[in-house]
Amino acid sequence: MEIRQLEEHERQAAIELSDKTFRNHEQKSMGEAFPFMFSQSSIGQSFGAFHNGELVSFMGLVPSIIKIGEARLNVYSLGSVCTAEDYREKGIASQILERVFDFLDCSDASILLVSGDRSLYTRVNCCHFGNISKFNVQFENVHKNSESQIREMRKEDLFQMNQIAQRRLITYDQSVSDLQSLIHAEAYASCLNLTHKTLIVEKDNKVSSFLVLGVPHRKRQEQKGKMIEWAGKPNEIKHLLSYAIKAYELEEIEVAVPWHEHLLENELNGSTFTLEKNEGTVYIINPKRFLKQLNPYIKSRHLESFECKYTDREHIQVTFSNMTTTLQVKDFVSFVFDSQSNDSEILELQKSIGNIFPIPFPYTAGLNFI
Repeated sequence: MEIRQLEEHERQAAIELSDKTFRNHEQKSMGEAFPFMFSQSSIGQSFGAFHNGELVSFMGLVPSIIKIGEARLNVYSLGSVCTAEDYREKGIASQILERVFDFLDCSDASILLVSGDRSLYTRVNCCHFGNISKFNVQFENVHKNSESQIREMRKEDLFQMNQIAQRRLITYDQSVSDLQSLIHAEAYASCLNLTHKTLIVEKDNKVSSFLVLGVPHRKRQEQKGKMIEWAGKPNEIKHLLSYAIKAYELEEIEVAVPWHEHLLENELNGSTFTLEKNEGTVYIINPKRFLKQLNPYIKSRHLESFECKYTDREHIQVTFSNMTTTLQVKDFVSFVFDSQSNDSEILELQKSIGNIFPIPFPYTAGLNFI
């Protein structure tokens, strides 16, 4: 069995294996839904296992940058993990994952975002992380400003939409081309048999907010939508959600709100919600590198002295001021990302450092879902 990164000519084999595993006849191909993974120029980032030259197992890797205030985190996302039926239960995926980790160690990435949470990942310290409120929005006829107009996106709106998206402090870095490609691709929506509808609020002939929704392709027994991405003013997003429920004849829209998006959360007050973790799991590739990339955000919160490093594969040592403590990896992840923890030690540690941790983080099942 040969395990290595793919070459350009092996792109179609990766798409076919992924489609066979994850798609049915009603869904678009993974090659179309995940262009940043399966394009000819990017397929070489991903890993596969080959038997007699045939691709029998695949792991897709996609690099991106996540903005946390002034900080920029170099991130890889792992998805479309699949193995041909005759080669399952042989430990091949675990072997590929070890090669992926070796590659990540040599890259300048600091964390890995994994779309799954099965034991393949959790047993090697990929951990659930962050806190999300998932609202079930059902309101209609919300009063909106008469000076603004709601309509579906037109092609000429793209530059203004990207300008609004760029103002977000906590987000994936997206160029104009990225935004256009991701709206068209429908990555997460296509996994749920949904299609994108993009709505905007226009005021004085300018786009002030936009909302990307996943809605059913056709009438279903349950007409439920899902908010995929948004940017702009939270009160206008509420108007867009209300408009969408009526326009697309939806019973409700699921709206995932990361813990730091307090203004949007306030706008949705009154809707039922559940508290959940962010989508998938996270793996800390290199704590020291992670801290270095996060440093501009940390300094903006006036914490000068902070260090962390792996002591072994299961523990990370944290040092700040004159205090040193060693945490299990899952506890370190909770300390960094979780706004709500059942562990009093984690809460006390967060409190002792002030308002640095947890760090805000974007929802991982938006347009950039892998």
